[in-house]
Amino acid sequence: KYIDNIVYGSIGLVCIKDEYRGLGLFNKLFIYTLAYAKKKYIHKLILWTSKHSLYEKFGFRKKIQEYLYIEPTCSEMMSFEKYENRFTELSETNKPPFVKEFIRVQSGNHIAYLFQDANGISVYEYKGKVENVLDMIKAFLSKPLRILLSKNDDLFQLILKEVTSAKLIEDDTEMWYTVDKKIVDVKTPHIAYIDRI
Repeated sequence: KYIDNIVYGSIGLVCIKDEYRGLGLFNKLFIYTLAYAKKKYIHKLILWTSKHSLYEKFGFRKKIQEYLYIEPTCSEMMSFEKYENRFTELSETNKPPFVKEFIRVQSGNHIAYLFQDANGISVYEYKGKVENVLDMIKAFLSKPLRILLSKNDDLFQLILKEVTSAKLIEDDTEMWYTVDKKIVDVKTPHIAYIDRI
C-alpha cells in the first residue's frame, strides 16, 4: 500500500505440517520473501508475533503500541439503536486479511471510523467534537473496544478520563522491517490501511 510515497506490506509465515519442521524451510522462505519485497519496491514490512526472536535475526524490530482497551459495562453503554441507521460499510479494496469490516458512523458533522476483527471493534480515526464522538462510540460498548489513536489525542485523553473501564495497554506483538534503509521513517498511519503484499 502506498502511503506518503512509501510502500507498506504485511507478511506472515506459518508451518502447519510436522514433517516440514526442522528442515530450515522457514529461514529459506523468509530470506526469499525479503528479497522479493525489495524486488517489488516494498519499503517496509510488518508482522504480528509474540515470538520476537524468530524475526529479529532477519532485521525486524518491535514496535511498542499503546492503545486504550475498554471492557463492556452497562453503565457506560449508550443505545446502539440510536446510531444503527447511520452506519456505512466502507470499501473493502484496501482491507487487510485480519479485518472483517470497516465502518463509518456519522451524526451531523461528527464521524467515527472503526474496523472489526477477531479481537472486537477498534476506533482508528474520527472527525468532529470529541464529546460527540465519544457518545457515538459508546454505542459499541456491548463488545470490547480498542482506541487506536495517539496517546496525546484529545479523544484518547477524554476516554481515559471519562470511561472508568478504559485501560491503557502496551502491545509489543507488532514488528517492522525496513527493506530499503534509505527510506526515512515517517509517522505511520494505522495498520487498517496496510495491505497484503
